[in-house]
Amino acid sequence: MRTLFMSFWIASNLLLTVAAAVMIWRKLVGKYPMFFSYTAYTAVTLWLNFLLYFKFGESAYSYGYWVSALGCTLLAFAVLREIFLQIFRPYESLREFGTVLFRWAAVVLVLIAIVMTLSSSGGSLPLAHHFLFTLDRSIMMMQCGLVIFMFLFGGQLGLTVRHHLFGIAIGFGLIASFELVFMTVYAYGTGNLFMVNMVKMAAEIVAYGIWTGYMMMPEPERRQSGSFAHAANWNNELTGATYGNSDSAFLPNIVDTVERVLSRRTATDIYLHATPGRTTLPN
Repeated sequence: MRTLFMSFWIASNLLLTVAAAVMIWRKLVGKYPMFFSYTAYTAVTLWLNFLLYFKFGESAYSYGYWVSALGCTLLAFAVLREIFLQIFRPYESLREFGTVLFRWAAVVLVLIAIVMTLSSSGGSLPLAHHFLFTLDRSIMMMQCGLVIFMFLFGGQLGLTVRHHLFGIAIGFGLIASFELVFMTVYAYGTGNLFMVNMVKMAAEIVAYGIWTGYMMMPEPERRQSGSFAHAANWNNELTGATYGNSDSAFLPNIVDTVERVLSRRTATDIYLHATPGRTTLPN
């Protein structure tokens, strides 16, 4: 069992290191700086924690784990923001609106973590560890939601499963889902903790392999389609809502924006269905 555990640990470290090296080789660091920072930082800390475990024992490893976990959590949230901005890169207003939402999301996540930490009744973990634990779980839920968002709306934004953003999101979602299962088993003390941990490590190996494979593949151009125009409608209307009338309240502007986009989308759908073979709107 110990040999299997060490084999999985080394394999995951190696694959993540390869993923970071491939990003340097393919010159993708500038395109995804936060994702590269996450992979490089996590790879380095994994190797350091591996050495701590063998050289100084479990107590030193535990200390190194919690120190490195803070950086991983912050970088994971930064990667989420980077993916979100990359998704809406062609749409300036949607991107700026999403930036505001992400700032508020960060504030809400921190407040939730603080409330959950203060309301916790004792336990074996210190308050700082419990805070980080809760914050990490919240970000993992967002990572799982990102995968669902990509599969539901990626096509409308001109993205396909071959785009790097899909691979990054799938890897994070895979890691987050199994990590949440492991945390649940650990918290309630049910099931075979060792086997669940092995499954979690196997999921990490698969995720790092997905990242490596995606980073090695050339990325296709965003495809143009009829649904691509719907996102442009949202961007145009949101521009008018946020910049067109500074004296009006923000929320009514957003409500009007939704109504205008939905009505325009209905007209677009009618045109596309009435014109066989047409996949884009006329200029």
